[in-house]
Amino acid sequence: MAKKNPNKEVIFEKRTSVFFKILIGLLFLAIFPISFSVFLTILSYRDFIFKSLLPDLPPERIQDALVIEQNIEIQAGLILFLSGIFALFLGLLISRHFSQAIGRISDGLKKVMAGNLDVKIKITSRDEIGEATYFFNKVVENLRESQLKLTTREKELREKTFELAGKVKALEISGKETEKARLAALNILEDIETARTELKREKGRIEKIILSLVDGLLVLQDNEILLLNPSAEEILRIKGEEIFGKSLDLLLQYPNLKILYQFLKKNIKKPIVREELVFKKPERTFQITLIPIIKGQDLVVLHDVTREKLIEQMKTEFVSLSAHQLRTPLSAIKWTLRMILDGDLGKITKEQRDFLQKTYLSNERMIDLINNLLNVARIEEGRYLYKLSLYRIEDIVQSVINSYKEETKRRKISLGFRKPKEKIPKLKMDVEKMNLAIQNLIDNAIRYTPSGGEVTVSLESDKKEIEFEVKDSGVGIPQNQQERVFSRFFRGANVMRMETEGAGLGLFITRNIIEAHGGKIWFESKENKGTTFYFTLPLKRT
Repeated sequence: MAKKNPNKEVIFEKRTSVFFKILIGLLFLAIFPISFSVFLTILSYRDFIFKSLLPDLPPERIQDALVIEQNIEIQAGLILFLSGIFALFLGLLISRHFSQAIGRISDGLKKVMAGNLDVKIKITSRDEIGEATYFFNKVVENLRESQLKLTTREKELREKTFELAGKVKALEISGKETEKARLAALNILEDIETARTELKREKGRIEKIILSLVDGLLVLQDNEILLLNPSAEEILRIKGEEIFGKSLDLLLQYPNLKILYQFLKKNIKKPIVREELVFKKPERTFQITLIPIIKGQDLVVLHDVTREKLIEQMKTEFVSLSAHQLRTPLSAIKWTLRMILDGDLGKITKEQRDFLQKTYLSNERMIDLINNLLNVARIEEGRYLYKLSLYRIEDIVQSVINSYKEETKRRKISLGFRKPKEKIPKLKMDVEKMNLAIQNLIDNAIRYTPSGGEVTVSLESDKKEIEFEVKDSGVGIPQNQQERVFSRFFRGANVMRMETEGAGLGLFITRNIIEAHGGKIWFESKENKGTTFYFTLPLKRT
């Protein structure tokens, strides 16, 4: 019994050797010549027997012997014929078995050679031919799996090839782009170098400008002085090398720097701030401008306005002195004209009265102008409000409106007053000045509203403040002139064509009166559509 190999697959329980089958076939194929030899031997033996026996046999037995001889010959020939037929059939059967198996394997090999790996030969026996067929099928199956793996791998390689080709192309493009980028970088570097050179020149020019500026300049970085020009050193009475790198709060031994430090401490986190400070030794007034540059860094400009302040003071004093000197004779002229018009100095004719009336009105306008100039002088001197008392603003508004009833009736203008729904408490104010402010606003609204127009005055309040509003349907204020409305001596180009008289001081005085009372004033206007002025005053209950 053969020893089984555990690693070899056993596919047959019984296995007949092909060699054994071939041997059996050969043995059966040998039957025919053997049978033929036996046949000849029998015939020879028969001839020998009968030739030996016939002479000795009785005549009656000779006939039987001849019959027996003939039967032997027939039987031997029959055996020879049957043996030949059997041998031929067995040989054909064995040959067919092997030829069919080999033919199937041959056909399978042809299909495999043609590329068809789906071939599978049916196993019809359990011998070596069947085993060979099985292993043929296994080999074909392995080839099919290998082909599938190769196909998959080929597909992966193709994809990798495409991807690699794409990367190579991208690298080529990138190389071109890199070259372009390199050239661009070189150009940029050249531009940067040119810009750096230009920047150095510009920096030199700026440094020269800063050093030659009359105004003092300081650059602060987190409460430390980074830059200080000679004018600032002279103004603050300090030396740059003594203060660079030191915090301002450690430099308070310098009197002027201490004054500046107090201003900076109060305004350092605000947007652009401008304020006037007075420095000592000698005493000079400077307009200090604080400008944030970047986070943590600020620019301080020290502009000497001592001369301007002195000229302004002299101008204010001159205006005040001139106004006082002019008001006295104008007042005397006024009362003299009034006495003549009233008939205290005798009867006058109608023509004389008309001339005197015009003279009286012109004198009144001169007195109003003098009073306005005096008010401006007091405002600039900071001594404008001096008669503060508790009063109801509603009563002031009503009084001013009542004084214009004849004027609005004559000009055919509708003048209305929308009173507050709730009673407004008394406010602490300068009644005379507040009356003047409200009168200026209402007078402008009536004066610059055409006949048939409308003027509406409103008064409202909440818990914090009261709001005054006067709205007209007049000529409005040109858009390009609205920024100058509250400045001195300003009059709109369109109203100057309507009213040639007027000094342009009314709104300037009104704004100062409102702001002196802690209020705010503003307006909204469209040319040829009308104007609305507003102001608010804080409520202070007592």
